[in-house]
Amino acid sequence: MESLWDVMAFPAVFDLTMGRIFHSYAVDVPDERVTGTFMNGHTVTFTVAARDADAKRLEYTVVAHSPDAWGPDRPDLTGARFFLTLHPYVSAPSHASMMKVGYKLPAAAAANARLVGWFDAAVAAMVDNARLVKGAYPCNDEFRSYSGTCNNEAEPKWGAASAGLLRMDPAIDGVWADRRSAPLTAGRPNCRSVSNAVAGVPPGAPPVRSGRGLTDLWTFWGQFLDHDMAITFGSKGTVDEEQMPVPVTDPTDVLPVDHIEFTRSQHMRDGRPCCGSGYAEALPRQHPNMQTAFIDGSQLYGAERDRVDVLREHLGGRLRVGPPVGGGPMMPDNSAAALGGAVLPNDPSEEPTFFAAGDRRANEQPVLAALHTLFVREHNRVAALLADEFGCWTDEQLYQYARKIVSATLQAITYEHWLPLLVGPTGGGGLPPYTGYDAAVNPTIANFFTTAAFRFGHSAVPDTLALRNGDGSPHARDGVALNSVYFDASFVREVGIEPLLAGAATAVGHEVDRFVADALRNTLFANLDSNGLDLVALNCQRGRDHGLPTLNGARRMYGLRAHASLADVAPGDAGTAAALGSVYASVDDVDAFVGGLSEAHVPGAVVGSLFHASIVDQFTRLRDGDRFYYASVYWPARVRALPLVAAILDGRRTLKDVLVDNTNIPAEQWPDDVFRVAV
Repeated sequence: MESLWDVMAFPAVFDLTMGRIFHSYAVDVPDERVTGTFMNGHTVTFTVAARDADAKRLEYTVVAHSPDAWGPDRPDLTGARFFLTLHPYVSAPSHASMMKVGYKLPAAAAANARLVGWFDAAVAAMVDNARLVKGAYPCNDEFRSYSGTCNNEAEPKWGAASAGLLRMDPAIDGVWADRRSAPLTAGRPNCRSVSNAVAGVPPGAPPVRSGRGLTDLWTFWGQFLDHDMAITFGSKGTVDEEQMPVPVTDPTDVLPVDHIEFTRSQHMRDGRPCCGSGYAEALPRQHPNMQTAFIDGSQLYGAERDRVDVLREHLGGRLRVGPPVGGGPMMPDNSAAALGGAVLPNDPSEEPTFFAAGDRRANEQPVLAALHTLFVREHNRVAALLADEFGCWTDEQLYQYARKIVSATLQAITYEHWLPLLVGPTGGGGLPPYTGYDAAVNPTIANFFTTAAFRFGHSAVPDTLALRNGDGSPHARDGVALNSVYFDASFVREVGIEPLLAGAATAVGHEVDRFVADALRNTLFANLDSNGLDLVALNCQRGRDHGLPTLNGARRMYGLRAHASLADVAPGDAGTAAALGSVYASVDDVDAFVGGLSEAHVPGAVVGSLFHASIVDQFTRLRDGDRFYYASVYWPARVRALPLVAAILDGRRTLKDVLVDNTNIPAEQWPDDVFRVAV
């Protein structure tokens, strides 16, 4: 076994060929500097942090030099060789050819192959970023890239992680007081007052249940799906930190504070050295999506090559797992012991008590963690099926095809079974019929969609969680308060995923309306912060932070008629008009998130016309602009013939099937439709 010092003492040479998959952003840029701006001629320089056998922090500058790359005869880097040399790190001024990256290397005693594999991933990241700058990609027709790059061969950044969120109409979307980045707040009511007036549940009033029988599992699938499509980090702790607190002005407010802390989102850079931070802000302000736009399972696998690598077992195509609880293994702990020496960036912290997943938010609430665990089990189950069917396949082949099948499962469940309950059936009020991949369609996530419209589900989240035993009887922890188990992985390990998923599949959820449960509106994360937070106020403030248009501005943006008055928002509902009128002087002042939740539902849907238009637009573009959409992507004949794949492709495989295959609860104990029950 070679030591870390022995392995690092020798330059490494890597041949980059078309045969490898190099389409990921393994590089985590601390303050969201634009990827690809660190090139300098034929050399890329970055910094790695490691720990030796005594856990002492070591820093090295890594120089990747390729004399035959980026030249006039080699614009796409195919076949170029990178020579990696490592030097003790020496601090240098930040400029466009230097970037510092906080990698965590494997343990000092790791095998040479493990370290070389890690550096191979680092080089792949640099190559991918270089391709972003040069616009040259050897695209893969069989498997997705991890980062979403190269989905569209002519527009490789469309839908890719770290690309900017889409402005639907720059003349309306991206509205700033200074036309650059200052939020429009003058004369607008503070968002906590708006939340109290419009979204507060009347004291003592029972929750209004879904009139269509939509379950809690339908609601939580929406969160699981959202984490597959988008994340924009806050600026707290970065050189660009901007505070934008929400005042709490009512002396009778239940929140025992004078403000709710709010940090503005990180924003895009244009790559020009400026202002001490090394990179100028792109103006007018835009925001990066650090997740891939596509429904591709990136919340399970990761959107950066180094995260992907850490979560893989590298044997039999499997993902790493933790000890079994109930019907199968859990996700792995975020510990060096569980992850081969690595520890991943994670929320709320990198403590080993939390689960490790492709998305850092997996621990946020128990049913979300349960869905993550369910599909980790499903990936490994599929990998085992493939290994039995194709005995000569390598670990890489098994992993990529299992990932492809799981991604197809997520898409099929979403488009065939979940989305029609939200917006109406395809071709009948919901999405238009699918006609195949269209390279002219941009699938990038819209800023309005992720910052306002797709937060509709916050209205349906319950105050308590239903838990059921395998026989359908109430679990001992049935009715646990949601605000007591945020980011509580120990609770998930205690009860297992089966009671959480069985309870969510049978509990009728809250109606999607303007009211939001106290677990989100007054006591969000109260078990972590005794003061609690208000998610409605934070959503309202985030819309202003992102420069979203108002309710009527957004309606015009989506081709809808503007509301003439507050009474027009929800015709016949005097209570809604009065609530809005208590904080807004005019319908033209109403914030889009609050107004969108308040609108009367579209017939056959559970959201109003503004959110309906945004959601239909986004999911249509995600489907039609995805070269790897399950219904049109290439499937080898022998893979397509597998009963599992055939069931996915013809719409027969449901979330119930996944639950039956990966839990210890038999089929007869699950509802026929886990998203909707009779009411």
